[in-house]
Amino acid sequence: MLEISGLFLKLPGFTLGPIDLFVKEGEFLCIVGPTGSGKSLLLEAVAGLFPENLMELKGRVLWNKKDFTFMPPEKRNFGLVYQDSGLFPHLKVKENILFGTRFRKIPQDTVKKRFNLVVERFKISPILEKFPAHLSGGELQRVALARVLILEPRLILLDEPLSALDSVFKREIAKLLYELHRDLALTMLMVTHDFSEVRALAQRVAVMNKGRLVQIGAVKEIFESPKSQFIKRALDGCLDIGQN
Repeated sequence: MLEISGLFLKLPGFTLGPIDLFVKEGEFLCIVGPTGSGKSLLLEAVAGLFPENLMELKGRVLWNKKDFTFMPPEKRNFGLVYQDSGLFPHLKVKENILFGTRFRKIPQDTVKKRFNLVVERFKISPILEKFPAHLSGGELQRVALARVLILEPRLILLDEPLSALDSVFKREIAKLLYELHRDLALTMLMVTHDFSEVRALAQRVAVMNKGRLVQIGAVKEIFESPKSQFIKRALDGCLDIGQN
């Protein structure tokens, strides 16, 4: 289980928290909020990626009661997928997927087995020799997910993975995320500003505004019993709170 306890970050002109939040193993939890609310900052803090202009840090990030707060990102075994996929442009798809395995003590036969499994699951065999510049938005995100999944991470962190996609690819990747969670019981924490993505994917949701959590609960609870005017206004609109 991921546990965020009293996490507080101070940057010039912005403070995050204190944040208290947990994600159970096998759960899909979404963090939703407007641009600038601190969603991505929280996600990166969980990953161990702190901004250079960080002025103060308090609180803890724990996994199964073990303190990960100051553990280097590469030792956490958390997978992180950004909205722009973050693939290396000079590497082909196959090389991108295998890149992280070079830095782990994984037997080569295990790597090969995992590689074949992710290629099959993500249906990317035809594009293995292509460079990222020649891929569609949906293909880029499939490869980004495959690159994470081959390392069998404890936790998958998703930073608005659907926001840069058109409607067709957005539905495609949303369906894939749903199936991954359903079939593999993955623990997933996703940042979004779109309540429709929350309704399609999440089991629980944490709503953020101005660096603070304003409500946490089951998706049905948030939609039927919003506890603030901020959430009510968002739900009365187009279910997108990208702007305050």
